[in-house]
Amino acid sequence: MRIRNRILGGAALTAVLVGSGTAAVGASTSLSAARQAGHSRLAASEASGEAAGGKLWLYEHDGFKGGFAGFTGTDRDLTDNYWYGTSRRVDNGASSVKNQTRYGVTLYQNVGCTGAHSYERPNSEDKDLSNNDIRDNRTSCVYFHR
Repeated sequence: MRIRNRILGGAALTAVLVGSGTAAVGASTSLSAARQAGHSRLAASEASGEAAGGKLWLYEHDGFKGGFAGFTGTDRDLTDNYWYGTSRRVDNGASSVKNQTRYGVTLYQNVGCTGAHSYERPNSEDKDLSNNDIRDNRTSCVYFHR
């Protein structure tokens, strides 16, 4: 028996692989409820910071639309992050950002926090990253200045 854990948008997903490839899967209530309700109220409140303020939020589309992912600290490699409740990768997919933290955060083009970058001031938002140095759909690292 193998146990696998995965964090998806702040919720833990646990799969227990048994015998010949069968799996029993359990997810936290917030993730299950959000999926069943089409990410409705829970997803909307988390994305707007009402339920989980103090995060940097990346959004898949301009104007804070589409998939979203929240961060509370530096992540030097976004290739293993997914838009909340989806199987789509966050890496090279961000088009808008809300920084609801008290820290400045730099978005970098490359894994490891190198290359083109844009600085997001504390408690700021940018509905269109295409006019920044990082550009649209190129973020691979988020660095919190603490």
